[in-house]
Amino acid sequence: PPPALQPPPWARGAGLVALLVLLFVAVAAGAFPVVRRLTRRLESLKHGVERFGAGALGQRVDASGRDEVAAVAASFNQAAERIEALVASHKNLLANASHELRSPLARMKMALSMLDDTHDPAQRERLAREVRTNIGELDALVEEVLLASRLDAQAATFTPAPVDVIPLAAEQAAQVGAELQARDTRLVVPGDERLLRRALRNLLENARRYGGDGEVTLY
Repeated sequence: PPPALQPPPWARGAGLVALLVLLFVAVAAGAFPVVRRLTRRLESLKHGVERFGAGALGQRVDASGRDEVAAVAASFNQAAERIEALVASHKNLLANASHELRSPLARMKMALSMLDDTHDPAQRERLAREVRTNIGELDALVEEVLLASRLDAQAATFTPAPVDVIPLAAEQAAQVGAELQARDTRLVVPGDERLLRRALRNLLENARRYGGDGEVTLY
């Protein structure tokens, strides 16, 4: 019988190549949806980071899933929340500081104008002491702003101390010409003496400024 016909070597090689091509196409077709989904998530993360960097501090990205992209997105969201809170606290601090700076500056301006027209030594000493007190308060306010402006500054630990508010109230009432009517001779509360003094001063000055022509009385 005639010998069986064998396919030529090039035909066998072409069949192997065709098989490999088909296998590659099948793998690529199966992997394309996964790769495309991953690239879309990376593009979304990229756009979110760019919008945040452009000033949209409320921008957050999709952190769903359990892969590395989700982990990066979750880390970005956490960092964005901290940065947004930090910027908001700095804005509040600067707004409050601008308000707080007006009071000692106005008192210093008034005291200095009165100092030029006063020849009584006791009165001049009282006005000079008030100017020094206001300068110290301004210095403390500037120090607070400088401390809070440091992005790497650690949160200050507040340690309350016993403070007798009656002398503070009497001091601040005398400065704005208000009357103090205290039922007790001592009233000790835990707090910060400097902050309590500032709160009492703002309270009395606002009462004087917006209370009309009536007398200001602190109970």
